[in-house]
Amino acid sequence: EYEVSTKLNPIGNGESTWTIPQEAKLGEYCVRLALGESQSLHSGCFTVSAFRLPVLKADLGVPSQSITNTQASLPMQLQLRYLNGGGYSHAPVIVRGRVSSTWLSLNEFEEYSFYSVPVLAEANKKPNEEDSENQQQDLAQQNFVLDESGALSTASMPLPAINKVSRVELEMEFRDPNGETQTVGANTTVWPAAVLIGSKVKSSWVTKSEPVSIDFVSVNQKQQLVPNTPINIVGQMIRYQSHRKRTLGGYYSYDTTQIKEPVEVNCSTQTNAQGRLNCTFNLKTSGELELTTISTDAQGRKAATKTSLWVSGDNS
Repeated sequence: EYEVSTKLNPIGNGESTWTIPQEAKLGEYCVRLALGESQSLHSGCFTVSAFRLPVLKADLGVPSQSITNTQASLPMQLQLRYLNGGGYSHAPVIVRGRVSSTWLSLNEFEEYSFYSVPVLAEANKKPNEEDSENQQQDLAQQNFVLDESGALSTASMPLPAINKVSRVELEMEFRDPNGETQTVGANTTVWPAAVLIGSKVKSSWVTKSEPVSIDFVSVNQKQQLVPNTPINIVGQMIRYQSHRKRTLGGYYSYDTTQIKEPVEVNCSTQTNAQGRLNCTFNLKTSGELELTTISTDAQGRKAATKTSLWVSGDNS
């Protein structure tokens, strides 16, 4: 047990510094503020542990971007080498992974939205009904032994089917000769197809008397426009109806129902020679207009993105 003095200012704040003695035991230390002989306040805990210099430098290499819409693997380059030179031969390592949803932002197209959603082809689902399952999924663990040079080129564990833009995180665990268990990580972005559609609305709020105008671009992973990309635009109007009902004790609650109605969008079925498309049309009803744009790349792989805007006005 160690005692440290402190002074509190008029509003009750204070600061103290404690230099850990060389003879201090390793373990967890908790700080208590003594207010008197029988009263104290717990203010937090910290751990004192021995620091060991690492002996190895680890590298885990994966592609910065990939394209797959089926169960596939990613190429990996694993390496362990001594800090003073030379590979760490025949070392056992463990690789773990995780796939999760991610938000895609492209620097060359900052004004456009690339909100990726699954392409749902099941007959019992609406084409633009977003699938909320599998937002994050852990991958099977892999065990490897590095070669004589302390390196290994191999494939990752199989990925699940990628139906929207996803982030794959990989981690390699190894035992450093200093006795510590260390990890090194890497990540990559995976697209379900080689082309994605970005959208830019002229205004996120319009009235029924105004035409809806949206600009689309078809873009690849190199942030280049892809000309003449086949697209299918599916629209639906989302409205909410609420009514008040009386409950036990004389109180009231509200029941809200979401109503989705298909909206016909008459626009071109592909982007132009510059990889762009402007879609302008009029609406007869108000609510939240949701547009899902499904693109098809040269290999027949599909990807979907979604955008929305609000349309005001009376539906009577």
